[in-house]
This record gives sequence, structure tokens and C-alpha cells, in this order.
Amino acid sequence: MNEDALVVEVGGLYTRSGEASAMIPNWLLPCWDQDTCIEYTNRPVQNGIVSNWEVFENQLKAAIDGALQQQRYSSNNIGENPSSEPKHEIADMRPLLLVDTPAISDKDRERTCELLMEKFNVPAYFVLNDVVASVYSAGRTSSFIFDIGYDRCQVGAVHEGFLFPHTWKSSEVGGKHVTAVLCNGFESRGHTLDLRTAESLKLSHARVASNFEHETQQLQLTQDSSNYTTLPDGRKIALSDTHVRATECVFQPLLVGHYGPGLSDMLIDMVNMCHREKETQPLYNLPLFLLGTGGTSQLRGLVDRIYLDVMEGVKTSSSQKPVFVSVLEDAPDRHHAAWIGGSIVASLPRFVQNNFVSHAEYSEVGASTIHRHC
Repeated sequence: MNEDALVVEVGGLYTRSGEASAMIPNWLLPCWDQDTCIEYTNRPVQNGIVSNWEVFENQLKAAIDGALQQQRYSSNNIGENPSSEPKHEIADMRPLLLVDTPAISDKDRERTCELLMEKFNVPAYFVLNDVVASVYSAGRTSSFIFDIGYDRCQVGAVHEGFLFPHTWKSSEVGGKHVTAVLCNGFESRGHTLDLRTAESLKLSHARVASNFEHETQQLQLTQDSSNYTTLPDGRKIALSDTHVRATECVFQPLLVGHYGPGLSDMLIDMVNMCHREKETQPLYNLPLFLLGTGGTSQLRGLVDRIYLDVMEGVKTSSSQKPVFVSVLEDAPDRHHAAWIGGSIVASLPRFVQNNFVSHAEYSEVGASTIHRHC
């Protein structure tokens, strides 16, 4: 096991893989058609949970082959049945670290371990949840964290590389919902956007309002030239309040038909809960540093909105501490944060030898041994 371990993440939007110690994944497979920008209906992971095990297995094989051979895997092969593929030889394989999510059940984690050991013959295996991995990617071991991914938001409190399970919360609203609201907003005014254009507009114009009601009212009344944009086909259209209204669903999920708390509410509840637990010293003493990751954390105005909401919502004992919010503005690869964190862990000296489940241990104990290590 002298060669670098492989690191694989099967996410909601991309499957990523590469060698440990790499700065970014060297292999990517999108879960959407790159020509039409329409997501595949058989995405293997949705809202952090494996929803299609056959496709998940095929994605794993593609990711492993892509990392080993550094060859692009055709997206047309996503739905193929992997059962006909030859079994990997142990001599050809590397230790593998899989980045998964806190949403996955113990049963599914064991099933993944069994799949990798039995079907892919990995010589050693470890799993790391994406919340902790994202904290590591920022060079930290402890932090409050919020992640805004493709189809969900999640928050959690991490101390010395351990995610306290009762602090983890999630919402089934993410970047794709922001894009959908943006499309619907323009369509209601007679402008049909393809998803590629909508994604481009989201990155260039969408922003988060500090005061949603006030700012949307002001934007509806303004005729300022800065409140217009030009589409790729030459059409010049008014933004009105669409670019601000689209992002609000992250904070008010009911706007897109989802019940439950929004991002700021989840963060405030988590912080207040942690600072009520004086007997749990690591959480009680955790600084109010809020780390944001995920592609949608790049939205303009997000940091200011979260800062204001948290300052207003935390209880007295918490509000006495300074609040810092960071979304790694200077890190261009922050949308790969979880994979990068996994790469950092898997490249630590002797980490593979001391922490991974070996094939021999799996053969002796079974898939449940994964819980002893991860």
C-alpha cells in the first residue's frame, strides 16, 4: 500500500475522484447532460442518500477507473448495468476513501463497504462524511459549518474532526431550486431561458438580500440601467427583483414548496443549542466561526445576510461572542471542498495504515467493522 489512496465522492451534481494529496480531483463526471444542462433522472445520490444502487455502483466503477487511468468516462454509460464488468484485481487497486454524508444510514454505509470490498476488491477502505471533510479543506479541525449543495443545505458543529450528530440538520433546498425560481421568474414575464443561460445568470447576477421584503419592493420600482442584463441572443431584459427573489428560497424553503426551517434558522437553532449545553464543553466553547461551503455559497450577499440573521437570532450568552462568517472567497475550488478535505485526510502520514479497514479485517468481521473506524 505504498501508492497514494484514491478519494471518491459521489455527489448530487458531480462524481469526483483522484489520488490523495492532489489539490483538486483529476476526474469529474457530471450528473447532468452537458449539452442540454438537464439533470439525469437516474442520479445515484439525491439529498445525500443513495437512491439508485445500480447507478451508484456504476458511478463508483467509473470514478475508480477514471482515477487510475485518468481517462474521461463517457456520460452515456451512466445507466449501464455494471454486473457484466470484470472484477478488479487487488494488485490493481489502491486503498480508497469515500466521502459520504451524515444522511446515510448505518445499513447503507455497510452496504457500500461490502460493495467496495467484494466487487471492487479494494485492499483498504475508509469513509468520511462531507461535513467534516469540508472543515478539513479550510485547514481547520473545528467549526460551525453550513453547506449549500445542488439539492440541499446542511449545517453541523464539528470539534476536532468529529461531527456531533445532534447538531446536524438539513433542508431539501439547494442550488437547483435557486436556478428554477430564476427561470420561472423570467418566464412569468415572457422570457424563456435555457438552463445554461439561467446558471450563468445565477452566477453573475443573483444575490442574497439583507432585507428581503424591503429590497424586492425597491427593485420592482427602479428603472436604473444597472437593473438590466443582456442575454446571449442579444435580448436586453429587466432583472426587476427576480435575481433577489430566486435566492430567498434558501432562507424560506416554503417559497419552493418545502416545509421546514431555512438556512439561517438552522444555523441559529444549532448555535443556541450548542451554547445551552454547558456540560458539553467542546460545543459550549466552540467559537462562533461559521464556515460556508458548496457551489451556491458563492452567491453575493450571502455572508452579510447570515451574519445579520445570526446576530439577531442568537441568545444572550452566544451574542457575547464575536461572530465570523467565511465562505472561502479566495479559494477558487471551494465547490470541491468535501473532496479536497478527503484528499487531505487520506494523505496524512500513516493514516491509511492506522485507520482504514483492511480487506483482511473485513473478511474476518464483516461490513459492520466500518463503524469501528468511521
